[in-house]
Amino acid sequence: MISGKSFLRVAAALPVLLVACCLQAESAAPDPRATAERLRGSWRAEISESQALLLKFERESVAMTVEAAGSATTVWMGKFVIPAEHADCHMDWVQLKRGGRAIPDNQCLFRLAGDTLLVIGGGPTKRPTHFFSGPGSEPKALIFMREGSAKP
Repeated sequence: MISGKSFLRVAAALPVLLVACCLQAESAAPDPRATAERLRGSWRAEISESQALLLKFERESVAMTVEAAGSATTVWMGKFVIPAEHADCHMDWVQLKRGGRAIPDNQCLFRLAGDTLLVIGGGPTKRPTHFFSGPGSEPKALIFMREGSAKP
């Protein structure tokens, strides 16, 4: 049985413990650098029986290539940014260029689970809030699988 003094000590320590738990929870938020490191490498999404999209992350750069009929063509390249406040699900593709010409940025929603990366972009002004696919939905979510067996 707890004495009155012991109870008061525990009750007095409770606010301190709650603050410590909250601070630990805040520090446990995903780190954008760690997320970027987990994305590093090459990813492949099959978009038809004869075409695939390749997404490659290196340091701060990102590039998308389409592979069809045995050849690969770069669609665009640029930089990617992981916002600190949503490092587990938001990614921005910025400073994009296609054939040397600037193209609009793309605000993306993503989910990374092991070697599977789900991505949907919303364009320069609106980030998607859900992953959409199928008829009538634009834009479409893409499912990328990590290429190769080496994980960062």
